[in-house]
Amino acid sequence: MSDPAPAPVGGLHVLREELRTLEPSLHLNWRMEQTVHTWAVRRAWRPWASPLRWAAVAATLAAVVTAGWTLHRRVELASSPQALAHEPTPAWAADTEVVRVRATLGAPGLAPRTPAAGQRYWIDLGVASDGSLHVVRVMPADDEGRPF
Repeated sequence: MSDPAPAPVGGLHVLREELRTLEPSLHLNWRMEQTVHTWAVRRAWRPWASPLRWAAVAATLAAVVTAGWTLHRRVELASSPQALAHEPTPAWAADTEVVRVRATLGAPGLAPRTPAAGQRYWIDLGVASDGSLHVVRVMPADDEGRPF
């Protein structure tokens, strides 16, 4: 004994019976699989696919490393008791004595009794521990022979 169902529910029973008699469509299944596969390929996250992404990652990494190094260096310099020298000190400067020598450019001769007639200079020579000489500084001298 079945009670008569209302019209909309009765239509669903008829539709259910019709769907049970249908056979699955292989072509429809194939089309659905292709659609899902195409959608999955388009939506897949591939970080290696775009050079712009690699450039952005590299730039971000470079900025982070540079900022970290800069902060580390500032802390290191702030805690250092010595002030930094802007110019590196040459190796010969550690064991060097400086000798100041008077020189004249354009003198007429080498006789020591004649007054100097050329331009006068003071030359600072560095004498290293191994005996080598090097010019440290050249300064022009005034008329009395004093360095400027």
